[in-house]
Amino acid sequence: MGDYTINLSFTKEQVAEINTQGFKLCFTSGVGSDSKFNVIAWSDTIASTVQITWREDYQVAATKDHFSAGVKFHISTSPADIEFKQVYTLPPDWTDGTISQDSSLGDTSFKFVNQTDKTASAVIYKLIQGKPTPFYISQSPVFSQGNEVLTPKLEVALWFQMNAETGTMFSQNSTQITPIDF
Repeated sequence: MGDYTINLSFTKEQVAEINTQGFKLCFTSGVGSDSKFNVIAWSDTIASTVQITWREDYQVAATKDHFSAGVKFHISTSPADIEFKQVYTLPPDWTDGTISQDSSLGDTSFKFVNQTDKTASAVIYKLIQGKPTPFYISQSPVFSQGNEVLTPKLEVALWFQMNAETGTMFSQNSTQITPIDF
């Protein structure tokens, strides 16, 4: 787990054109073997210099919402610190989840377990621009008594999008993104 920074520079003409047209620079991070990106973790208008920082410290929470491109979700539990080889268990009553060890998990994975009688989605956070920020929601809901193994990747994505709003879910298939490996 480490600290990462991306520094970007733009000309006056680029700043004027991009901001005037209503575009925002967007950033997120990937999860899974094929690095799924599905939540705008950070977005803002640009300036002549832009710095994006993040740290690979994770938290997980649960939501009753399901992935839906173009929509913001609301968490149903408080985020809990989680490390690799740990399990977040969502109790049947939807109170805050508990964390336990699971040595059978991969070295860069953790697990979300749903003990409720409904579907739930995992929400993963990391420190972005100095604060815990959601960057991923389960692509498909986790069924009652089911689980999902989550493997955050050291791959991030940058793109420009009109009317972008931090915390909005998006479809990687309909958004032109530029992935960057670290």
